[in-house]
Amino acid sequence: NDRHSDSCAQTYNGAWWYNSCHDSNLNGGYLHGPHPNIYAAGVNWNTFRGIYYSLKMSEMKIRPVWFKP
Repeated sequence: NDRHSDSCAQTYNGAWWYNSCHDSNLNGGYLHGPHPNIYAAGVNWNTFRGIYYSLKMSEMKIRPVWFKP
């Protein structure tokens, strides 16, 4: 769920932890890099390449809270 009134997962074709509908989507489809005419579609991370660029892949790494590097 999101605080936004629309269904962000349906709108952006990916299940994700949305907040105000879009800042990132690591579960979107790969759109082969830049997609200047399609807002926030694909695998993207707003603060990295922006919402008009689809990353080729993403990898999430999870570690326990108690882990100390």
